[in-house]
Order: sequence, then C-alpha cells, then structure tokens
Amino acid sequence: MKRRICNGIKIIILLIVLGGIFIWVNGILVGKSGMYRIVSFYEETEDSLDAVFIGSSHLYYSIYPFQLWEDYGIKSSVIGGDGVGIPLEYYCVKEAIREQHPDVIVVDLYKAFSDQKLENISYMHNLVNAWPLSRNKIQMISDLVPEENQIEFYMPLYLYHTRWKEITESDFDRQTCYTKGAAPQFGIYDASNFSELDKKEKQEVPRTALTYIQKIIDVCAENKVELIFTVIPYETTAEEMDQQRIFNQLEDELKSENVLYYNGFHMIDELGIDVKEDFFDSGHLNYNGGVKLSAYIGKILSEKGIGNNSEKNDTWKVQDQLWHAYIDSKQINKIEDINEYIDFIRKKKYEYVILSSDGIELFDGLQKVGIDEKTQFPEGECVLIYNDGNRDIYALNTQQISVDFNGIWIESKKGEKVAITIGKNNYDFTESTIVIVYDPVLGNIIDVVGISDQEEKIDRKM
Repeated sequence: MKRRICNGIKIIILLIVLGGIFIWVNGILVGKSGMYRIVSFYEETEDSLDAVFIGSSHLYYSIYPFQLWEDYGIKSSVIGGDGVGIPLEYYCVKEAIREQHPDVIVVDLYKAFSDQKLENISYMHNLVNAWPLSRNKIQMISDLVPEENQIEFYMPLYLYHTRWKEITESDFDRQTCYTKGAAPQFGIYDASNFSELDKKEKQEVPRTALTYIQKIIDVCAENKVELIFTVIPYETTAEEMDQQRIFNQLEDELKSENVLYYNGFHMIDELGIDVKEDFFDSGHLNYNGGVKLSAYIGKILSEKGIGNNSEKNDTWKVQDQLWHAYIDSKQINKIEDINEYIDFIRKKKYEYVILSSDGIELFDGLQKVGIDEKTQFPEGECVLIYNDGNRDIYALNTQQISVDFNGIWIESKKGEKVAITIGKNNYDFTESTIVIVYDPVLGNIIDVVGISDQEEKIDRKM
C-alpha cells in the first residue's frame, strides 16, 4: 500500500513538473506580436481603473491613458488588437468588466461595416493569447472560432510548435509595456484626400455587427457600467464610402438606446485634427492626432465625474515618467537633422557614447551639448563617454577601451577599422562619428546612429 501511495505521489509530481515545462515552453514559442500590451492590462490592481478603451489599431494608436491621468486623474487602460471586429469587442467588454468593472467603457466601432464573426484568426491570436483561461474566454472561443481551430486557442503550442527556429533572446525576456496598452505612432502622412460624407447618406448596419453592438449595450447595462461608442476618423477611398454610410446609420440605431456615440468623421474641426499633419497613414492618427483625440475624450469623461486628480498615487507617477521616456525614445528615432539630433540629446539629458575619427573635430561639433571649452580632445580616433554627469575621453590610437557603461559592457578597438561592442551587439565604425544614446529612465540604449561629415545625414544602426 505504501509503495502504491509513493508511486502515486511520484506520478503526480511528474505530471506537475511536465505541466510546468509545457506551460513554460508554450510561453516561449507563442507568437508575441502586441501581447505585452494586453498582458499589461492584467497587471493592473483589481477594480482600480476608472475607464477601459476597447478597439482596433484605430483606437490603440490614438488613446493615451497617461495623458488622461495627467490631465484629469483618470486611471485607464486600452484593450486593442489589429482588425478587432464587433463580436470580439463584446468579449473584450466582458473581460474588462470581469477584471476591472470600470465606471465607463469606450468602444470604437470601426468594424461595424463587417458582417463576420471572425475577422482574422491571426489577429485574434495576437489579442486573446494573452488572456488567462476563464469562462468568458471559453465562451468566446466557442462562439467565434471555427471548431477545427479551437484547439490552437486552448493550446497555442499546437499552432506555434514549429516556431522554435525563429525564437530569439527576446522570447525569454519579459517585455515591459510603458503605455497602458496604447501604441503611439510618429510618422506623418498627408491625408488631404480625407472626405466627410454627408450625415444624411446612410446604409443598413450588417446584422452581425448590430447584434453584438446590442450585446455590448446589454452587458454594460446589466453591470451598471457607462458605455460610450466612438468611430475614429480615417481616410476612406471611394470604394469605402459605404463604411461612412454605416457609421451615419449607427447614430439612428443608438439614439433609442440612450448611448453616447461620437462619429469622428463629423468632428475633424471639433477635435482640432490637421489632416496634413495628424495622421500616421491613411487609416490611423499619429501621436499628435492622438494627443488631440485623448484630450477631447478626457474632457468628456471628466465632465461626467470620471477620475480624480487628488488620487495620483506613486505607482502611476513612476509609470508616467516611463511613458514620457518611451515617447521621447520614439521621437529621437525619427530625427534626421544632425543639429536637431544633438539638441534633442542635450535637452533630454541623455547619457551617451560618441566615437569620432578626429577628436578635434568632435570638440567643434559637440559644444552644443554643453562640453566645457577646457576639455582636451586627442588627435585621431577617440571615444567620449558621458555617464552620470561625468565625461571620459579615450584616444584609440594609443589604447583600447573596455568600460562598464550603465551595466552594459562596452569595448572598442582599432584594427583595419574601428569597431565597438555594446553588450552583445557589434557596430563597425565607418562614419566620421557614431553616437550611442542611453536613457537612464528606461535603463537601456534607445538609439545608435552614424553621422557622416561629408553627407551631413544620420544613418541609424538599430
């Protein structure tokens, strides 16, 4: 009897170990596109959020929770995924209520023109693979996913088992989300072809979309959660004008339900959107446009009594600093002008490493970042390291360098050409100057660029 009990215990332990290994391998191999944004939602303290925003990339590109918190004390998060349809948004709403039960949920109705339950199974994986198993997730899979594909949502390893060939070191690291689920974009697209269809032009809303919109209304009403619907404006082609007609029809459909609905196609001036400057591409607002949209939504929520500026706790203060550092790290990646680049580094008080083919010329070009005129630069190749207010200068024609730079090991040596190793990355030094920028707030290198004196342009290395 004792032997049977011992054997039984051993089997149970073995199953637990094998199960743990399976879960770990599943986490390594699963596709991670955008998952870290969704995981961040589940890291929030239970019932701590005032608002949750739900939608496709139209929404998560352009709603910024930290801006709402700074301006109105509104604590919020974004649940978003590429091409999210209305049926999946319904289950996102249920998930938001299950996890947070916020005062208000804002749902973008971009896909209201679709009559399909499932838009794109790959996009769906990107969103729901981050969800923990729950009754809501099981219901969602049963309702929206074809039977032959359901197993891959319960066991993503079934789908991703061949991905072992593609895994990198980043698959083993926990990625940090600095945005509460948002994903601001920094390019500029001239959307001068943007056109607004007259409100009188309408078209019937597809049955599937309308059915799940009603489900969203009902579940929010049942749980006493205020609901707001939006449509974020984008550039529609002549072939896509039916989409605007459906958005116009939604106003009639939602009026009787006493649900707020903001159709952004008719609010360009009210939002302050500049179609030449505030779009990232034809379908999405950029960061500048998102700031304007977030300000507008924040004012609406604040006037409803959502949020409280007096409750800005220390955790959100620290996270808010990371958000701004993240925004800066994306903005520096878009700078192409050398003078603007150097000025940006100086104003943001970054730490940096600069390699130069000529120390004297380096001094002439770097007075803009506040280098003391008494600083002595060697002739020929040199390395300048600015770290925590201190500057160290090394002449490569007389020595190699090997130094710990903010916990990142940096080595540089002169062979046929100067090369630098930063952590595990190697960079050849072919330009007259190379700059490595480190952000002490984020705790990592945010940019590596080469600068050619002859061409006077920036060549990004990462």
